Amino acid sequence: MISLARSSLVYEWRRYLAAVFALGFSALLLYIQTGLMLGYSMSMTAILNNSQADIWISDPRLKTFEWGVSLNPDQNECYLRMHPEIVSVKPFYRAWCSGKTDEGETIHAVLFGLEADDSCLLMPHWFIEEFGEKLKEPMTVVVDRSFAKNVGLKIGDYPELNSKRVKIVGITDGYKNERGGFVFASEYSFRAMPGWKWAQYIMVKLRNPERAEITARELNESPWKNSKIKAWTKKSLFWKSQKWQLLESPNSLTFIFLSLLAIFIGVAITNQSLRSAILASLKEYAALRALGVSKRSLCSVVLEQSFWIGMAGLALAWILTYIFSFIAVYYKLPFCVPFWFILPSTALLLFVSFVSGLFSLMVLYKTEPAELLR
Repeated sequence: MISLARSSLVYEWRRYLAAVFALGFSALLLYIQTGLMLGYSMSMTAILNNSQADIWISDPRLKTFEWGVSLNPDQNECYLRMHPEIVSVKPFYRAWCSGKTDEGETIHAVLFGLEADDSCLLMPHWFIEEFGEKLKEPMTVVVDRSFAKNVGLKIGDYPELNSKRVKIVGITDGYKNERGGFVFASEYSFRAMPGWKWAQYIMVKLRNPERAEITARELNESPWKNSKIKAWTKKSLFWKSQKWQLLESPNSLTFIFLSLLAIFIGVAITNQSLRSAILASLKEYAALRALGVSKRSLCSVVLEQSFWIGMAGLALAWILTYIFSFIAVYYKLPFCVPFWFILPSTALLLFVSFVSGLFSLMVLYKTEPAELLR
């Protein structure tokens, strides 16, 4: 009976095409909205992922890396330096700023202060090698390329940030942010700018980065630890931010609703397509019943068909998602569908296809050899 299910799909593929497209586009909607949400989250954690810090210290109330809670690094630095694995401790400074370009266009940006030398933990080595000497000049900044393109900035321009003129000495990639451009300045330039500045994290460099999880656990369990701080590895803080973006952020309700809508549409259309295909082949199924084929065997044919329809729909969704990812890269849109999401979503969509097959079995159960006489 296995060959019957496959041959029916091959020779009567037009009857099942609507079901394949329904499941395919349901999966595509699920992948794209997940990719955009997680891509946005990854753009917000680009600083975290690209940093040289092995452990991040935060307020225990932290929900996501994007919305850090201010803390006092001076109260915790001595405690952190007591640990034998820790070789460097640096505060993470960030400030929201606004201003305008030379042409008068309003700009909003996130300003980061960093050490413009090899002691920097915030940025990777290549960034310091390329821009470190340039940032040592007072009131100079480096901006992200996407932000510079959006507001029309280029190297040598003098935009205004928080009522202070700054000079753009470099443009970097990989720090696209939807809430405002990322701007990097030396600690001196950062402190010289007016506005509210606060430390949200403490960055920690370890002697042996492979012991990051063990060290973070030791810091959290130490009896001398300040109860107002919590240690995170780079990986654990990243996953917490991803989880918050999908399940707890203001956009998560929209994400869940659209996901359920996509699943409902997939079930409804696939069910109707399978039902129509069974009705169209009713005489063939009745003939098989007359030859002694049991209803259970015929049901297994329909369920196998629903499985292959699900696989075809998923293949279509994967191809379209792959194409969309290239489009997103071309237009520098934050987009990411991680492997850990593909496996459960694949299982979910195959389950949707299976449920659709179950719903369509009611027609098959009514099939009797007497149908041949009609």
